[in-house]
Amino acid sequence: LAGNVRLGQSGLDAFFEVPTELAPALGRLADLMVVLPPEPAVVALPVQAIFEGDRIYRVDNERLQAVRIERIGDFETADGQFQILVRSPDLASGARVITTQLPRAISGLLVEVI
Repeated sequence: LAGNVRLGQSGLDAFFEVPTELAPALGRLADLMVVLPPEPAVVALPVQAIFEGDRIYRVDNERLQAVRIERIGDFETADGQFQILVRSPDLASGARVITTQLPRAISGLLVEVI
């Protein structure tokens, strides 16, 4: 099976063992959802939380703090929402992160969390 490739990704091919009676016909489209084992220290964030492809903003004492992230992959929630899987050594459990695009976001900017 080969899948669609999103902008910025390399190819995506996978090999599966499927019982003959369940195998799709050659050249036909098939819906496939693959559940992978969990990755340690990874968080799913909405696309709007990512700034310039490699940064998110954590809220510390009502001020923004830029955090460099490593993009791990994509995730689709049970209700069909697309999210980005990221990790960073500067992102601890329970940290507050802005999840909407904020024009001119910079470290130190005073914010009110709602």
